[in-house]
Amino acid sequence: MQKTEALVAVMAFAMMTAVLLPISLAFARRIFNKTPAPPPHGMSAELDERLHRMEQAIESIAIEVERVGEGQRFVTQLLANAPARSPARSLTDSASGGERLEERK
Repeated sequence: MQKTEALVAVMAFAMMTAVLLPISLAFARRIFNKTPAPPPHGMSAELDERLHRMEQAIESIAIEVERVGEGQRFVTQLLANAPARSPARSLTDSASGGERLEERK
């Protein structure tokens, strides 16, 4: 019985070697013979022009955002420095011809 078990083990090892050895050699050859990727070539003129246009657009947007921010700071400063008005007083001041709301009744 030991001879048959040993024969089965040797035959299994031989079959695995016969199948797995060529596959592993082919895989190793593929890894070692692989040529490195070529270095990237320079950008095309079209791509370079497109990136330049995008850069200009982003810069102009940044300038406009800065201008909006300056406008908001200016308006905030004006409102902070303006004399305090009560809501009733501001309504009477905004009436046409300087009339007071009470006098119009």
